[in-house]
Amino acid sequence: MRAHFGKPTQPMGEAWFMSSKRKVYAELQEVPVEKIPQELLRECLFEIASGIKCFGHRDEWDEWFKYLPQL
Repeated sequence: MRAHFGKPTQPMGEAWFMSSKRKVYAELQEVPVEKIPQELLRECLFEIASGIKCFGHRDEWDEWFKYLPQL
């Protein structure tokens, strides 16, 4: 899927935020996908899955899910 969809142009944001500032995973755009640490990958996939389940689809989560490698 990654080859077909390519890297999203916007960084992925966290799903669960309680402040006015939302965490953004900018490192996903800075590091080649094959060098993303597994812990960061797990964290991002959790954010995507839980975010979609609780808040509905967002384009940014859909785009990053298609791009990130699956564990």
